[in-house]
Amino acid sequence: MSSAQPTNDKFAAVPPVGSEELIQATSTPNVSYDTPESSIDFTDPSTYTEATLYYGIRGNISKPSGAYSNTIAYTAVAQAAPDPGYITFTPAVYTRSSTYESMTWNDRVSIQTTLYTNMEDLGTATVTLSGGPEGEEDLVCTNPVLTSVNNLLNITCTLPAAYAGKYKVAVHLDKFGQDYTGEYTYAATWDTISAMQEMTSTICAEPATPNTNATQGSTSISASDYDGTKVPEKFLTDLRGGGGHINPTTGEYQEAYTGKYRIRKLADGNCWMTENMDLPQGESTTFYSYNTNLTADPNDSTIDQDSYSVATDGTISWTPTNIEGTCTGTPTCSPNTINTTGQIDTNNKNAHSYNGNGTQSTRTITTKTCDKSTNTKCPVNWTTTETQSIGTYYDWAASTAQSGGDTAGVDAANSICPYGWQLPYATGTGTNKSFYKLTFDTYGLADNDSNSSTAMQSFPLSFVLSGYYDWSTGGSVYHQGSSGPRWSSLSNGSTNAYYLYLLSGRLIPQYNLSKLYGFSVRCVSL
Repeated sequence: MSSAQPTNDKFAAVPPVGSEELIQATSTPNVSYDTPESSIDFTDPSTYTEATLYYGIRGNISKPSGAYSNTIAYTAVAQAAPDPGYITFTPAVYTRSSTYESMTWNDRVSIQTTLYTNMEDLGTATVTLSGGPEGEEDLVCTNPVLTSVNNLLNITCTLPAAYAGKYKVAVHLDKFGQDYTGEYTYAATWDTISAMQEMTSTICAEPATPNTNATQGSTSISASDYDGTKVPEKFLTDLRGGGGHINPTTGEYQEAYTGKYRIRKLADGNCWMTENMDLPQGESTTFYSYNTNLTADPNDSTIDQDSYSVATDGTISWTPTNIEGTCTGTPTCSPNTINTTGQIDTNNKNAHSYNGNGTQSTRTITTKTCDKSTNTKCPVNWTTTETQSIGTYYDWAASTAQSGGDTAGVDAANSICPYGWQLPYATGTGTNKSFYKLTFDTYGLADNDSNSSTAMQSFPLSFVLSGYYDWSTGGSVYHQGSSGPRWSSLSNGSTNAYYLYLLSGRLIPQYNLSKLYGFSVRCVSL
């Protein structure tokens, strides 16, 4: 063999029977796996190398004389595909033509990925998707077809129906025994999203279909010309489940509307939940960064109570640290616990939540009507009342997914809002995605103004006076129908946090109180 060239004092080496031996490994710098075959000059010596081979024979004197023969197999192995690693897909983004619920086979598309090979027999491939807003695993991209054009390997397969979002893609090329990973994104539009977790800043910024039975009107709407025919509105499902929703037609609470929320694009240019969050969180409930607003691991035991973890693929999970409390007083609380274990205490880092809807007869609150002819603060001319669910009460730790710290003036990193949404900010004139910009800057509302309070409870803002849960009185719900506080993301030190203060006749976008109170939560899109 070339590795054992014979000399005057030794023979060529003979490998053991049935074994393999590497004769030569070489790399040609001007020819790589992605070099098209048509561009290779096989007469050019630089495209190949030569090796001199020597044969050795192991003799056995016991063998009778005669003619003997055998077969020697030589195998040339070329790298037919690039090393395992990350690949990209073309197109990398597919914009769906319909909502997830109405997708059919004809709505699905094919994706392609590019690898290089000179081989004609490409074999088969397996393509799977995982992740997305529901954390799906092993969604098979069916009927993969492998073709090669100018040495470009295309893998085309049919995508399964899925909610809009980013997915991880794994490709296994059976012939090459190689595995590749990449990303693929389902995109959606205002008209094709059907889940809260599908909302993006791009979707919210695009021209949106106005309210039901309305003409398109202007796509750039100021507070002064906003009216009921121009407010884009959607009903979106929270993929995590959650509490009830009011039937928009009958105004009655129905289980069929569980987990749905009314979403409107308001005059500040942001998309807002115009109903209260109604998602319970028990001690055995785990939330993930693919369906919940978990963008960072707080990595601070004084904040998260060891309730966070990060998987190898980067997925953040949060399992709330919960404490039970007895609910007394009027109205009667049902169920009569905040959570499932322990006793209520004054630890403002534990996540408490309470279902404030009570029995079906007390689940709803009706918003006010507003008429611009008598109230200049009315966002729109509106004479139809809305009936909404009170929702769930959260202390500040629960509303921020236990990610808020003790430093005043710092916003919590995370929230219990769905993926693609966040707790509103509190501070500052002009601060986008804040209660201040929405109420004072955009709609011109003011404190100590009964007209402003009425406007807050009217279309399209539709805030309800849902009351609050008071931990200090042993666990009672107070002021349903006269008060409607909403948490913001801003801390005001170790014990207090900022919130929207709303009473009959009072409106303060940035007020502060103990983090232990259970307030309502409304989210704004990122």
